[in-house]
Amino acid sequence: IYLQATDFDKATFYAEKLKKFAYEKKLQSFYFKSHQLLGNVYLQKGVLGKSLDEYNECLAIGEANEDMEEIQTAYFVINLIESIGGDYYSAIETQKELITRVSSMDTESISEAQKENILFKAQASIADSYIKAKQGDSAFYYSSLVLTKALENKDSCFVKPMYWQLGQAELLLKRYDAAKKSFDYSTRYCKPFSKYDSLLIGGFYAKVYAGKKDYKKTISYLEEAFNTYEVSEPEEGFMDDFYKVLAIAYKEEGELEKASFYFEKYVHTTTEFSKIKDTIHTSIQNKELKEFRSELAELKSEKEQQKGCLKYGALGATIIILCLLFFLLRFYRDKKKNEEKF
Repeated sequence: IYLQATDFDKATFYAEKLKKFAYEKKLQSFYFKSHQLLGNVYLQKGVLGKSLDEYNECLAIGEANEDMEEIQTAYFVINLIESIGGDYYSAIETQKELITRVSSMDTESISEAQKENILFKAQASIADSYIKAKQGDSAFYYSSLVLTKALENKDSCFVKPMYWQLGQAELLLKRYDAAKKSFDYSTRYCKPFSKYDSLLIGGFYAKVYAGKKDYKKTISYLEEAFNTYEVSEPEEGFMDDFYKVLAIAYKEEGELEKASFYFEKYVHTTTEFSKIKDTIHTSIQNKELKEFRSELAELKSEKEQQKGCLKYGALGATIIILCLLFFLLRFYRDKKKNEEKF
């Protein structure tokens, strides 16, 4: 409830409390969900480094449970965060590997419905990464693919974001009329729109008209969007495109004071976004460092075992040599006695 109300401090407090409770009471079936909820809070709060940490925990739990749906859920957000941080192709490769892994599984391991759901989300993730990488053709291919599946399943709240994805891919390809049509279709699904949805759709329409050089409509859509939804401080880092589009529109219309105001906001949000990306890279580095330390500990253990083996090997060899010497001396002594008897 607090997350939906964008009261992130209280949402964080209760999500942390839930996770602590789950582990104290050893409620293993809640481990994944408690990390997932906290990860979602941090994601919407804009603290992406911490969100990544929580979803890496989700991934570890999913792998331990051998639960492909949990694994896909974790990877979906991990790859989303990687894409936001600029590591698009790592995210794409991970999802493609997941598709190969799931496709090869038999029906005893996973149901067809589960398989279809995982493949759908993986392809949606790939489409999103290609959009962020500004690869229009690939983004359009995967967006079209997942939209077709969403329409077949008749899930209204999946169809809406899939139309958004397709529209963004069409914007990259400069197919502005087609993009507008996709955004128009999206408004028919998953109603009512939240204020944040209204901000996004307003921004998408503004980009369409900016591409068509209709700057009056660009300004109208974005100003209405910002009036509908008050952007919080943590969200400022994600508004750079919209502020930049609005600044250019005002500049083209000759309203230099407003253009200057939104260019300053654009500079500010770019700085904020750099901080967000830093938290992602720090989290990745910490994870790599943790894995490196674990590997070092494992190597140290192997070296200790190796030393132990060498020590016991040397001791064993010494005992064998002493035994051989004993038998050799005994042999010569018996031989000497026999010679004397002879």
